[in-house]
Amino acid sequence: GVGARPEKARGDLRVRHRAAQVVQLRGAGAAPAEQPAQEEMLQLGNASEVVVCEEVSEYRSAAVQLVRPDDWVLEVGSHVGGTTKVLASMTSKLIGIDQQSDLVAQARTKLPDVRFEILDAFDAPKVLALAKEIAPERFKKVFIDISGSRDIATVVRIMAMYENTLKPEVMVVKSQAAQEVAFEKPVVDPPPVASRRAALTAPAAA
Repeated sequence: GVGARPEKARGDLRVRHRAAQVVQLRGAGAAPAEQPAQEEMLQLGNASEVVVCEEVSEYRSAAVQLVRPDDWVLEVGSHVGGTTKVLASMTSKLIGIDQQSDLVAQARTKLPDVRFEILDAFDAPKVLALAKEIAPERFKKVFIDISGSRDIATVVRIMAMYENTLKPEVMVVKSQAAQEVAFEKPVVDPPPVASRRAALTAPAAA
């Protein structure tokens, strides 16, 4: 269920940077059956990169740093279009989804050139239908904001769903819970934006 502890799978989450954080998931075999909560790592399948943000400013900074003009982007939890506006300044290949029709209506009014759909973030068949519409291209970047205070089990569940259905190059997730899992120790003095951007393609830390 949603409240259950996420099942251990292949891959371990490795933090790369403090702001607009790059997380590397690498195959590491089976995890131990039991681990103290403070030692657990967020587990997923074969994702290439996940960016975990806590603040809106980090989330939107990731949009500027990571999205290219030729990228197809899916924004999950587009709300009234605040982050969508940033994404739209980076690429025109953009679809925003939100399950609340009133928020979608506001977003459509604010950004008439962007496509918004009323859609439950967990509705995999409809998400796949969107992906088929843009084929043979694919959603290279997926931005996920389903409320930053969602519990970690829900966050992992939705990340796994989008990884398995869309297989994007990068997922950017705004989540306090994922931040807490990613950072067992505080990180001081984040690198400047230029350094973070340059390091996006660097190998993960051991």
